[in-house]
Amino acid sequence: MSSAPQQDSPIRARSAILLCFISGLFGALLFNHDALGLLAWVALVPLFVAIHHIEGKTLAWGTLLFGFTWYYLSLFWLHTIVVFHWIIPLGVVAGAVYCALFFLLFAFPAAWCCRNLSPAARPWAIAACWTAVEYLRGFSDMAFPWNLLGHSQAPINKIHMGLASTGGVYLISFLVALINAALAVGLVQWFSRRAGFGSGFKPILLPVLFGIIVTFWLGEFNLDDDYQGQTLKVAIIQPGISQVTKWNAMMGLPGDTDAAYQQRYRETDILMQETLGSLIDKAATKDKVDLVVLPESVFLSGYFPYETALHEELTSLSRRINADLFFGADNRIDRRLYDEAAAGGQRFLSPDDKPTIWPLAAPPARPIDNVTTPAETAKAMAVTNAAWQVSPENGLEARVYNKMQLVPFGETVPFVAGFAWLRNHMEVAGIAGAFMPGLENTIFEVDGAKFGAVICFESTFNHLTRHLARAGAQFICVLTNDSWYDPQYAIDREGLWGSLFEFPGIHYLVSAGPKQHFVHSQFRAIETRMPVVRSANTGVSAFIDAKGEYREPLPYGQSGAISQEIVLHPDGGKTISVQYGEWVAIGSLGLWIVTLASMLVVRFLRFEQTAY
Repeated sequence: MSSAPQQDSPIRARSAILLCFISGLFGALLFNHDALGLLAWVALVPLFVAIHHIEGKTLAWGTLLFGFTWYYLSLFWLHTIVVFHWIIPLGVVAGAVYCALFFLLFAFPAAWCCRNLSPAARPWAIAACWTAVEYLRGFSDMAFPWNLLGHSQAPINKIHMGLASTGGVYLISFLVALINAALAVGLVQWFSRRAGFGSGFKPILLPVLFGIIVTFWLGEFNLDDDYQGQTLKVAIIQPGISQVTKWNAMMGLPGDTDAAYQQRYRETDILMQETLGSLIDKAATKDKVDLVVLPESVFLSGYFPYETALHEELTSLSRRINADLFFGADNRIDRRLYDEAAAGGQRFLSPDDKPTIWPLAAPPARPIDNVTTPAETAKAMAVTNAAWQVSPENGLEARVYNKMQLVPFGETVPFVAGFAWLRNHMEVAGIAGAFMPGLENTIFEVDGAKFGAVICFESTFNHLTRHLARAGAQFICVLTNDSWYDPQYAIDREGLWGSLFEFPGIHYLVSAGPKQHFVHSQFRAIETRMPVVRSANTGVSAFIDAKGEYREPLPYGQSGAISQEIVLHPDGGKTISVQYGEWVAIGSLGLWIVTLASMLVVRFLRFEQTAY
């Protein structure tokens, strides 16, 4: 049992703060473009050394500096959407502060362990506390499981495949944190006046040996390289149309007359539909395909359920190429029916469950203008972000997936669901969208193969794809729109932000968003051992196999179509990760709760003793 550290001195405090900042910088480097995976295994050592020696306010400020540096720099790419709203830079700062606050939930229990546990036990406790707090970030209206420590281990290799299919990304996070903690404890012991070289590094041996054995054993676990299964010919469409072009068509420009607005809208609508048509024809004529997957928000209209003429065109196209179409567009549900279903909460289907079939919204009585944008009906409607299927046999299918996990302050306003006045004012101000969350997952089918969908931000939540696998899906479609995050928009406009984005170091940070997002799809494939078909408006689009590997993706910023025969893994959906969920994270959470409770009990008993 180690004694408590000496009282903080100014030199000790400044050194610890510097160590926290260094770890934050290392963390920021892990998730930009070509991930520096090896750096992750030592990136947290400075932070873990620091928490051995500081407490109270110094620990709080050092941890916040670490967390803010980690997330502000790794999420700096969010500044690219400043061209759509001036408040974005403030939002990025607020988001980094929010993420940093979670690290306080890690630092204080971990520091308590450093003071009260033996050197041999500390690495395990620190790793558990870290993993538990990562898991906690995936809950509430502000859930944001982005850039977890385990994500730094992309690009994926065979070792990571075995780990992720067994314990998900959280198992990788735990092992990386464990090695960091073991190194930190070893250094603390080594530099202690009471420990020599040998005793200083004894705490490292067991965690390192455990990490090596588990990592390499699971690397060979149940991952056959050559497997036979059902095949399906799928095409991916990447339209490559700028978000600025679509935004200006939908929102108009300052000084627009009605005629100018309608003309721009019409021209952009024609451009998008012609682009989609030519790319689909290109994919279908090159190879006979069974399914064509298009991205989120693929049509200009924000009123897709009412666009009966567009429905007919899509049905005609599906029949002409003799293939199903799968794409993202908005949906409208009678608000009364939605509220009645929402009273039961969100649910995840099992293979034998029947999904809810919402009646297609009736077209409005009259248009709002003479173009294509109809007026909303008088009946109150719940607006959702949805995935739709069009088949040659049935046209627009009744089965629709409504996005369950919405983007905070992008598609919805967190924590104000019961405050209609505040929510409406924030939506009108353009601070957040007006979408409602979907209430259940959905299984689609094409040529006997079952598949599910996650839309954009949802691909960061492994429980969604896990439940799709349990419900019988054999592959996953990720429909996304990362075209918002292009630094070229601001560069073309010049000005302060455009000039800033051109600096090489800054450009490296602001162009990292689409790559970070893509990594999550790789992990979802490995965790479920199911192929992932990822279609993005401007990239990155790719076929990701059950091992997390991909070849010849459509790069960001390009337009194109690719087709491939995907092989449905015979053991897809049967991994330990799918069957038992986030068991590593839940176990870590239990240890964190015990640690937190012990810390509070000890503090209470000391307070009682001093009181008497």
